[in-house]
Amino acid sequence: MSILFYRKLRGKYQMRILVNICVCLSVALALFLFGVDKTDSSSGCTALTIAMQYSFLATWSWTSVYGYVIYRDFAQIMVSYGRNFKLGLASLVAYGVPLVVVALNAGITLGYIDANLPENELSSYKASNFCWLRHHSLYFGFLLIVGILLLCNIVIFCIVIPKVTCRRDQIKSSKKEPGWGRNVATATALSTTMGLSWIFGYLMLTSDNTTFLLAMSWVFTIANAFQGLLVFYFTVIRTGKWREICGQIDARLSTRATMSSDVSVSRTAKI
Repeated sequence: MSILFYRKLRGKYQMRILVNICVCLSVALALFLFGVDKTDSSSGCTALTIAMQYSFLATWSWTSVYGYVIYRDFAQIMVSYGRNFKLGLASLVAYGVPLVVVALNAGITLGYIDANLPENELSSYKASNFCWLRHHSLYFGFLLIVGILLLCNIVIFCIVIPKVTCRRDQIKSSKKEPGWGRNVATATALSTTMGLSWIFGYLMLTSDNTTFLLAMSWVFTIANAFQGLLVFYFTVIRTGKWREICGQIDARLSTRATMSSDVSVSRTAKI
């Protein structure tokens, strides 16, 4: 909504990437919240699982695109390519690669492995008690892919943060060394947008300790629950663009109110 009302944001390819991240993540979370327990129909549950797998993988593909853009901009590589960033090519990769992964995963498991299973054997693609992946489909069709993308984003984060916080003079838009508060805010904004909160989810796979699993699950849930809010705060509110957006909305509403008033006065005069 902010981008719709603020024209300057629509022209920035970074914001367009964020829009794709938010849209894919919103679709994935909506499907998960309203469809993960819809196991009454086997075919419907399978369709929901495929849709969720694709939506989450597309979200991660776009976070990787965002990570690449951040690395290129802040690490100052391929500077001459900055203005010619191919959003169409990025869209093809970010939406096409997950489609290939999901198609191969579902095609192999549903079309071949499940087709040769005994009649009462559980599906090798989705779980029986909820609509989500299981066993090898979960490991190789989701966790492995997300883990690779997460590792890439962690590496990019570790490269970019020192340049942003300790070498601010390399960035043309700022000539002063920022305080620790700004450094923390920058690190939080980048880690939130790049999906680094999923580290806690992967840490849950490394231990069987009940207390550790409970703590990591709480941190993972809270961090991801506020991901969209944090992205909105750091990209719109904290940058000061929110006042301009509100000003544009107020101006549009005032213009419409003035036009309505003028129309009413003209009708009254005619009467």
